[in-house]
Amino acid sequence: MSKGKTLIIVQFATLILWWVLLTLIHSKQGYGNSLFGFGMGLYALVFGISVSISAYRYNNHLPFRGPSAISSAGIAFFGLGTILWYHFEVFNNISLPFPSVSDIFYVLQFPLSSFGLILLSSQLSKNGASLNNPKEKDNYKNLIFVTLTYISIIFLTTIFLTGYMFGGSLNPKNILEVYFPVESFSLTILSAFVLLKFSKVWQKTSFIWFCFVVLGFFSWFIADAFFTYAVQTDTFYTANYSDLLYTSGVFFMLLGHLGVLEGSKKEGFLSPVEPVFFAGYQSYTPVSLN
Repeated sequence: MSKGKTLIIVQFATLILWWVLLTLIHSKQGYGNSLFGFGMGLYALVFGISVSISAYRYNNHLPFRGPSAISSAGIAFFGLGTILWYHFEVFNNISLPFPSVSDIFYVLQFPLSSFGLILLSSQLSKNGASLNNPKEKDNYKNLIFVTLTYISIIFLTTIFLTGYMFGGSLNPKNILEVYFPVESFSLTILSAFVLLKFSKVWQKTSFIWFCFVVLGFFSWFIADAFFTYAVQTDTFYTANYSDLLYTSGVFFMLLGHLGVLEGSKKEGFLSPVEPVFFAGYQSYTPVSLN
C-alpha cells in the first residue's frame, strides 16, 4: 500500500475513533465536538490539495489527470468551508449561523466536482486523447458550457422544490436546505453514469477505485439529507451522524481518486523519502511521478 493511501486511512480511522468516543459519552456540544468538526475540515483540505497537486503533476497521463485534479480541488473547498465553520467554535467559542460565509465554499464545491466528472466523461469517450492538441483545447469551452448548463438545471430544480416545499418562501436558509441534498444526489447520479457508461473503457482496477468516488458522493447525499432533517427539527449538533457521513464521503472520494491515479501509474503520490520539516513538524509533499 502506498504512503498516500496509508496516511488517508490512518487519519480517517483517527476521526472515526474520535466520533465513536464522542457518541459513547453522549457528547453533543463542547470542545471535543468542535475539534472533530475542525479536524474533518482539515482532513478534507490537506488531502484534497495533495491529491489535486499530485494529479496535476501527471504531465501526459490522461484521462485521469485533469478530472482528478479538479474534483479533488472540490473536496478541498468542502474542507475550507468546514474549517471556517468550526474555526469560530474552536478558537472563538462562537457558533456560526446557518447559512453563513462558510456555505460559499460548500456551494463552490459543486461546480468543481461537476466539471471534473463532465471532463472525465469527455476524456473517456475519446479514450484519453491528449489535450495538448489545439483542437482538443477548444473542447474546454464546450465542456464549460455543458457544466454551466448542468449547474443551472440543478439550481432551477432547487428553486422549484424550495418554492413547493416551503410555500413559496425563497429565503437563503430554505434554498440551501434543499440545494445541498439536490446537488449531492445529482453528483451521485452523474458519477454513477460516468462509471457505467464507460465500463468497457475503464481498466479493471480503475473501475473498482472509481466506485469509491461514487460511494463518496452517495455518502454526502445521505449526510445532506440528515443535515437538512436536523436543521428542520432543530436537533443539529456537531459530530452527529451527518458529520460521520461527510467524513466517510471525503475518505471514499480521496481513496478513489488516488486509487485511480496509482492504478494508472503504479506509484504512490506521496514520497516516503522526501520529508519537509517546518519547525520540527514533518509532513510529506507530492512529488513528480514521471
